[in-house]
Amino acid sequence: MKLPHIIWGNPDPLCPHVPNPLDPYNPYEITRAARSLLDQLNADVVARDYLQFIESPGAHRNTAGWHARGEQLTVAMALLAKAAGMPEGVRIDLAHPEHQQGVALGMAVDILLATPYLWTDHVWQTLRASPPLPAHVISPTLLPAKSMFWSLETAYPSTLRGTNVSGELNWFFIKEQDYESPEGRKLVVVCAWDMCQELEMVVQGSTFHYGIRYPQDFLAEPILPPPPGGSPTGILDLVLQGCSFLHSPFVETTSDPIPRPLRRRIERAGQTPDNLVHVVALRKRRPDEHDTQGERRGEQRGEHPDPESVEGREWKHQWWVTGHHRAQWYAREEAHRVIWIAPYLKGPIDKPVLQKVYKVQR
Repeated sequence: MKLPHIIWGNPDPLCPHVPNPLDPYNPYEITRAARSLLDQLNADVVARDYLQFIESPGAHRNTAGWHARGEQLTVAMALLAKAAGMPEGVRIDLAHPEHQQGVALGMAVDILLATPYLWTDHVWQTLRASPPLPAHVISPTLLPAKSMFWSLETAYPSTLRGTNVSGELNWFFIKEQDYESPEGRKLVVVCAWDMCQELEMVVQGSTFHYGIRYPQDFLAEPILPPPPGGSPTGILDLVLQGCSFLHSPFVETTSDPIPRPLRRRIERAGQTPDNLVHVVALRKRRPDEHDTQGERRGEQRGEHPDPESVEGREWKHQWWVTGHHRAQWYAREEAHRVIWIAPYLKGPIDKPVLQKVYKVQR
């Protein structure tokens, strides 16, 4: 697929900044480029199959890698339709609404270039149920890929940022800002809400500086209700939690092959199958796997030592340590790297596991 390159003289934070000769402020050029790309995507076998899949009767869940790629293509198609001058279906919240067509084209191109990830319900719910992130400085190495398209297995009821308007949250697009701003490097996050009653997709974007202190320097704008025992979750919370999972040794991403019948039809159409969809999965922890390295680092920073390591203490049981996020300081980056630590057993391996019993009474 041939993608146009765009240069922005006064770039909006949500716009791409890649060198070449398409003028994003010329409506004729925007419309021509958008229609050319839209024609290519209308002929894409995966995009056509995914549209048939979501338009068929019944509930729809993105459970296969090609579903995530299909959603990525159809989101780009909706934005390209906006860029081509078709006014209905997509609304992009911008400080300068007159730039909607140009921003839609640039966003579509960026999304098509992003690495797709599929988040299953099991992993996403584990992420949402994890304890709050620790205070940390956001690292410039936060993203495992330069740009990512996160597709969720299930749409989640959500609230548009800064409003009480409800919709369904299906996907995230995350990238590093392509140009250096006076304030330094930024992280760009775009997500969209399907407004089922209005038959409209509302796109909102946010930018965050690397090097800010979380949560002190961050103004939270919740978009998801709190998980049990947690607090309402904003866009940056979700992105930081997701990246903590992706950097974790207890999480793996695997490539989900395209089903053979679909692959054959793709090849017959003269197109190239795309197997670069990352499916996020929790890795099974080995029974002997123990997080001693992190404990040693904690002791060096003056944190409470592991109870097992208290000299002369004999423990009569094992106990579960809940899953949590750990922030490790990297002096070279002047920032933390945060990773998720899976639940694990502590204590002498030859002792019984302590089980907690809760008494429920009125």
